[in-house]
Amino acid sequence: MKRIIPQTICLLSMLLTLQTAGAKPRSDSVNACPMVKIEAKQMPDLNIARAGHVLFYANDELTVAGGHTDGFVPSPTAEYLKEGEWHPLQMVYNHDNALAIVLRNGKVLLAGGSSEPIGIGQTFLSELYDPKSHTFDGFNSMQHKRTLASALELDSGQVVIAGNWYHQDGIEVFDSRLRRFHYLRNVNTSRATPIILQTAPDDALIFGNNSYRGDTLHTAYAYQLKGDSIHIPLFDTWHPLHTCRNVSAIGKQGDYTYLFPVYNQEGQVAIATYQKGDFSLLSTSIPIPMKALNHVIEYNFNILVDQQSQRAYLFGCNQDFHKSPGKPIQYYILAINYAEVAKGKAASLTLYYTQPISEAFNDSPIITPEGNIVAAGGLLNNSNFTPSRAVWLFPVGTDSKETEASSGLWMWTIPLALLLISILCYLFVFKKRSRTGTAALPKEKDEFNIQMMSRITKLIESEKLYLDSELKVTDIADTLMVHRNVISDAINSQKGTTFTQFINDYRVEHAKKLIRKDPEKKLSTVSSESGFANEQSFFRTFKLFTGKTPKEWIQDLHRFR
Repeated sequence: MKRIIPQTICLLSMLLTLQTAGAKPRSDSVNACPMVKIEAKQMPDLNIARAGHVLFYANDELTVAGGHTDGFVPSPTAEYLKEGEWHPLQMVYNHDNALAIVLRNGKVLLAGGSSEPIGIGQTFLSELYDPKSHTFDGFNSMQHKRTLASALELDSGQVVIAGNWYHQDGIEVFDSRLRRFHYLRNVNTSRATPIILQTAPDDALIFGNNSYRGDTLHTAYAYQLKGDSIHIPLFDTWHPLHTCRNVSAIGKQGDYTYLFPVYNQEGQVAIATYQKGDFSLLSTSIPIPMKALNHVIEYNFNILVDQQSQRAYLFGCNQDFHKSPGKPIQYYILAINYAEVAKGKAASLTLYYTQPISEAFNDSPIITPEGNIVAAGGLLNNSNFTPSRAVWLFPVGTDSKETEASSGLWMWTIPLALLLISILCYLFVFKKRSRTGTAALPKEKDEFNIQMMSRITKLIESEKLYLDSELKVTDIADTLMVHRNVISDAINSQKGTTFTQFINDYRVEHAKKLIRKDPEKKLSTVSSESGFANEQSFFRTFKLFTGKTPKEWIQDLHRFR
């Protein structure tokens, strides 16, 4: 038995390897990222060819609205998909390259866009779409004419609007209950399709690297809805990617956790995360793949989030498609398993790729209720004058992934082999445990994590590394000459927390010491001397750990002295 089991496992593994040698998923030799080929499926065509439109689900119906059609002429039409057929609707106004947001009350706000054909000018025009009655209502106008703007609804019910194209930018809000727009202020740096992140029930951050004239903005500052602009240290080296404007939260309502793509001077793309006032890079099992199938990948859309599966998707295509009008485009979809980060692991990646497709999508794809991705319309020959009627479904949320495995009897080989391997492995391990009386691996891992935690704590406390506002888990890993996952696993195992929370605990305690020593010291000084990147992060983290703001904590300090 001792000899037969390993030999049997080996034979079955060889059989499994022979069966799946040509199958996907596989790893690309350049980036070592698992790759899976999927067959993009063509859905019923739109009634009108369009680009520059908006795509959304409202009342469980896939809907497209606005945009421009043949000849780069704006179209005041919309259509929704029902029972396999697109049904046309008449809008009140033209909305080409406009903003659209599905409100919590179920209606859809559409506003702005180009005032003339071929993408010229801006408009104030706005209307509400009621998906239950399939009607549009032109009810009011924005206070600031704009196109290529972004919008985000806050918990308070207000909709933050910012961004513009070849026109002065500014921030305004829309009250969905009163159906009124209120202009707040101009901004010094005008952006197109900015990213808007909710940071509190009634506050938001606005940033991005898309200039209102189409060039690149390398700025590390973001605007706050309430308050002045703030500096984001991460953006000194990692810049938000030129993408479309939709950003979805990965946490529950009130969590305010987001993912979005960034890039550095070398052109390497990474995933940035915002959580509780802090910006950082998401820990991934491997770097984001930049090449595949002899293509350089251009990631050109924002991250799509499927909260149900806890996966995020980054959409891209072959970089040189701009140079080859009329030729098919190779699409790539990077799946990011972000749920693994909450368990102290790095997020694993899978790169899906499709058959070559003729359409170039110029508007954000969206997640379907089933967890797949759908894109509608786009450009033929990479030209705004020849938009497309095609609608494509990318089955990333189903089990129908394409492989090159044979059919027939071989289809049963993989599951049977895996079942036999599992049974034999269980018997082998059970027999070994019956001799030893205990499971050695978990115990050894616990001892390893205890020793590693001791080394981490000693290093951090002796060098006071927590006072470095730019401290990263990789800094600790490099010093201790281990992989960053080892650091994260040890902290999660021994402290039940993340690396960021572990370091912030030190920072809060240091801030308390500074305040006790000199209660009159400015809080901005306390923040910087305690290792926080900015005051906003300091205030939120302090309250998170103590249940009180720094000022409230100081008041209690005076009260009990």
